[in-house]
Amino acid sequence: MSGLLHLSSEDVNRKKKKNVSRNKKIYWRKHADVKDVEDFLSEKRSNERVGWSFKNKKNEELFVIDNGTVGQLTQKQKALLPPRCFEVLKPLTAVPDPIVKRNRVRSKEERKSSIRKAIEEKKRLSGYIPRKVLEARRSRMITRRQKKLQPKEHNFQKDLWDSTNADENDIAGNLEWLNDNTLKHNLTKLGAFKFGIPIGVRKKKSVIPTVEFPHPGSSYNPSFKDHQDLLKIVVDQELEKQKEEAHLKRVTSDLFSKITRSEKAFLWMEEMSQGLPQAEEIKVEHDGKEENEESSEYKAINPAVSFLKKKTKKQRRKQKLEKEAEFKRKEAKVQKKKVADLYKLRFISNDIKNIESTQLKNSERRQKLAAFNVSRTKRLGGKPYEEQNLAFSRGCELKGNLRSIKNGGNILADRFYSLQKRNMLVPTVKRIRLNKAKVKSYVKASHRIEDPEKCRNNTTKK
Repeated sequence: MSGLLHLSSEDVNRKKKKNVSRNKKIYWRKHADVKDVEDFLSEKRSNERVGWSFKNKKNEELFVIDNGTVGQLTQKQKALLPPRCFEVLKPLTAVPDPIVKRNRVRSKEERKSSIRKAIEEKKRLSGYIPRKVLEARRSRMITRRQKKLQPKEHNFQKDLWDSTNADENDIAGNLEWLNDNTLKHNLTKLGAFKFGIPIGVRKKKSVIPTVEFPHPGSSYNPSFKDHQDLLKIVVDQELEKQKEEAHLKRVTSDLFSKITRSEKAFLWMEEMSQGLPQAEEIKVEHDGKEENEESSEYKAINPAVSFLKKKTKKQRRKQKLEKEAEFKRKEAKVQKKKVADLYKLRFISNDIKNIESTQLKNSERRQKLAAFNVSRTKRLGGKPYEEQNLAFSRGCELKGNLRSIKNGGNILADRFYSLQKRNMLVPTVKRIRLNKAKVKSYVKASHRIEDPEKCRNNTTKK
């Protein structure tokens, strides 16, 4: 027992492998010891990658006598050596490429046929330049011009920190050379963060002032004329709204007359039965059809044409002459129209003048409309912008001091409508009720509870 305890793991495995069956190839592969073969092959592969082995090398190749000058290259020799950065492009193994001759993709010029090359050479000698070459030259000229216009690095024309020649407007306005991240960082640290504004709004500022002055009639102590003018504007706006409401009522509810349910059902039946035959008409038509079927005979829709009724040569000759005469008539009509158009030059010149004057008027009208649209609120969403109701006070509500005056208007609402008017906010509708999605509820089959009476009846029947 003591001898078995001192056996190594290899001896135990070797003893276990003695009883392995070796009559099949799979067992030879599984239990045969091929470690020495694998070590030999791995050593051979490593020697192939390095490119040499100590066994095949001579002593002169392995050992060198150090004279103090070996390995030192002159400056000229170092200059001829390839750069160190190109060493990554060299192969990492000394194993030769098994495929000596490889297929190479020919270039576009090499793939051209000899006929095509001859045609291009002939065009080149004659002075023909392809469009691609012209476009390449043009784009190269544009690129060079743009490159010249670009500011050169570290080319400062003036001293930025010179306070004597500094212009306040110039320093404050020209900040285009700063990066956006720099501006945001500086403005954030200063407490004045620059919010991103759309380019269209940033480039075209609204003509409408940021804070509009209220109407002088809305003052707490206005003059009589200003107060009357304000009341007139309010009245006109109210009349316009009433007119719009009356129009909508006239074209919707007032167009339909009120009738009872029975009349409505009778009218619906009469309207739906329009064009349908009645019972008496159906009977009369049926009797007439029976009589016609007995008396009538079968007749083809397209009866056969007899061979004897074909056109003669004389008829065909006359038809040909008529076609030629018709063609000559049309040609003569065209020539006559050309001659008549020569006498219409005076009228045509008048028409051209009228068209030019109309175009000039249209252009002037478009310019006026564009000037009007500059101060007009644009439509940014589905809902158009609506003007805010003016804050006004009636004559009896006017007081002479600020203590007894009635509060009117809202500063927050005024700023909100001002942002909409200046195309900075999209007009929306106030929504009190949220439109929630309708979720369908149901009971799972595993959680469904059946009627207890029904379950009791089923158990009693069983």
